[in-house]
Amino acid sequence: SEKQAIKLAADVQKKYQSLSSLSSDFEQEYTNNFPVIKESSKGHIYYLKNGGKMVWQYEMPEKKAFYIDGNKLIYHIKNIAYVSNCAGKDSL
Repeated sequence: SEKQAIKLAADVQKKYQSLSSLSSDFEQEYTNNFPVIKESSKGHIYYLKNGGKMVWQYEMPEKKAFYIDGNKLIYHIKNIAYVSNCAGKDSL
């Protein structure tokens, strides 16, 4: 129910705020709308509350990484040596 979903979200947020660090493997599935393509990714996430730093390292389908420090986002695609740096809180 909606009430249970709201409580679950609040519990997750409370736990998240109590963490000082987090490290975990992840699997992600998503659908692109045009053209409609279902895709999946796997990788590892690292989170360090001090400084609000987070790293998402994708291992498949391609090696890439997102580096986030609360003020900027750096996107790195390993196989094509591409780095994009988005600065400012409004860009996150």
